[in-house]
Amino acid sequence: MSIARVGNITGVASTISSVTIGSVAAPVGAAATVGRLIVVAIAKDNTSTTGADNNEVTSVLLRNSADNTTKLTLTKLKERTNAGTAAAGATVSLWFGILPPTVAATDFIKATFSLNIVAKVMTGEIFSLTAGSTVAADPQTTAAENDAAVLASIAVTPTNTSGPAVNGRLVIRASAVENNAAAWTGATSGWTNFTEQKFTASGAAAANMSGGAEFKIGAGNVSTDVYTSAPTGSVAADGASVIGALYEILAPVLAQRAFRFYGPGAENAQPPLAAQNTNYTYDVAAYPNTHFNLRVLINETGGIAWPVDYFQLEMSWNGGAWFIAESITNPGIFDAPLTTNGQATTNQLTSGTGTFGAGVVLENSSGNAGPFTASGFTELLWPLFLTSAGLNNGDYVDFRVTKGGFPLSAYTVMPRLTISVPGGKIKARVGGAWVDKPVKVRLAGAWVVKPLKVYKAGVGWILS
Repeated sequence: MSIARVGNITGVASTISSVTIGSVAAPVGAAATVGRLIVVAIAKDNTSTTGADNNEVTSVLLRNSADNTTKLTLTKLKERTNAGTAAAGATVSLWFGILPPTVAATDFIKATFSLNIVAKVMTGEIFSLTAGSTVAADPQTTAAENDAAVLASIAVTPTNTSGPAVNGRLVIRASAVENNAAAWTGATSGWTNFTEQKFTASGAAAANMSGGAEFKIGAGNVSTDVYTSAPTGSVAADGASVIGALYEILAPVLAQRAFRFYGPGAENAQPPLAAQNTNYTYDVAAYPNTHFNLRVLINETGGIAWPVDYFQLEMSWNGGAWFIAESITNPGIFDAPLTTNGQATTNQLTSGTGTFGAGVVLENSSGNAGPFTASGFTELLWPLFLTSAGLNNGDYVDFRVTKGGFPLSAYTVMPRLTISVPGGKIKARVGGAWVDKPVKVRLAGAWVVKPLKVYKAGVGWILS
């Protein structure tokens, strides 16, 4: 079968009250290499009181161990809270993602919660896939709760047969149990436990949390298959369980085909700053700090239907290394007043072929969009904010869209924003204000002020 378990991340168990779990002390390990699938299970004391998916786990990220920047945002497969008083039950949350080209063995997984919580654990497994394939979540999932009882048997019948299946399906069951020992002792027959079954052990069982997870790999994409999980050896306690499936599909062939820079405005009524597929020159003197929007058209060219996919915007200053656009970068992702994160996009650009499918406005660094038809296209919109501090005349930044860090199959166009500093000067902070400072060069052993040539729209290069 094409899907195969190849390793695990270092699990974490914590009883320190916080809104996160995960650190550099718990790396993803050597099995975490580009293109592999990572599945993360989180078990925690509940903060909500309703038996449902209450978004208690707000994000799960792959973080760079060197500078704590985000390399990948994982996608939630399923979450469930055991109904009852806060911290008297359990919440389980299951996430997945495809590891990007920048992944390193020392990177780590960090999960963030909606509220502070004490008892929490996290485990994860890593799987290899067929070359040239990716995964999609089957929409059919199941959740269950248990009150002062052993874990229930739960089953799922995957139904999604859209897209070309490739050799297999991965079914995962995860549980959270109020306990100070392993959630269960024996995996379901034909299933395999996650490498680590993590739990906290600080005091009585009801004050702790235990997380268990198991998986089964099935062949093909048969909608009539039923997967039943019934691990043995669990204790009678409050808990919650989820089960869901990921299926392997051929990856779509995606091309970045068009772009346009816009000023502030509603999603479908933004004033263009330049013509379509035309780079933009940013005048620092006129706009020391500015908000603008970048719209990018993505087209599938291989005749493959694409499921919900994860897209992120990357940037490169002056031909340097690519990095993810975030709120802390320059330009930075911006919470724009006239658009909303996750808002559907409309078709504003030309040159797309096939059927248009609404994309999204992404006011976070990255996000999900789709599904889309074979040979169709979509548009993604990023609101950005540029700060002039430290920018020099002629600096430029290129933009590209990737699938979770994986470059697209083709980049027909590449948006570029160029910095214009009139007079060949740079802005410097002097006496609490931004002022023009002349550029000095080294001539005959001394630093002297020299004029520069600058580009003036409609005129060309002129002497400053």
